[in-house]
Amino acid sequence: MELIPYHCEHDAILHTFYLPEDQQQFTGMPDEMLALAKQDPHCHPVVISVTAPIYISEYFPHVREVVLGVNARNLPAQSLYLKCGFKDEGDTKMGSHGLQHILKMSLHS
Repeated sequence: MELIPYHCEHDAILHTFYLPEDQQQFTGMPDEMLALAKQDPHCHPVVISVTAPIYISEYFPHVREVVLGVNARNLPAQSLYLKCGFKDEGDTKMGSHGLQHILKMSLHS
C-alpha cells in the first residue's frame, strides 16, 4: 500500500470513484472527506495506492505503529487491510456505526 500526500491533481481520478450501496455506510467519498480535511489543520489527506511504511517514515518519522478501526460488518475492507500487513489482535471498540475491529501495523525502523 502506498500513501501519497493529496494534491489537487489527484481530483480527476478521485472523482471517478464509486462505492456499491452496501459499502457506502462504511466510508465517505473523496469529495466529502477532502472538504472535512480542509477544515482541520491537523488532518493530512493522502491518496492510498498500495507502501504505507515508506510514507510514514518520510513524513512522520516518530510514528512506530498505525492503528485503524474498520467496521465489523465491512468484511471486504478487513480482508484488504489484513492483506496489506495490518494485524487483528482481537481488540474492538464501539463506533458511531457499530462495532469496529482495531487493526494495527507495526513500523520497524
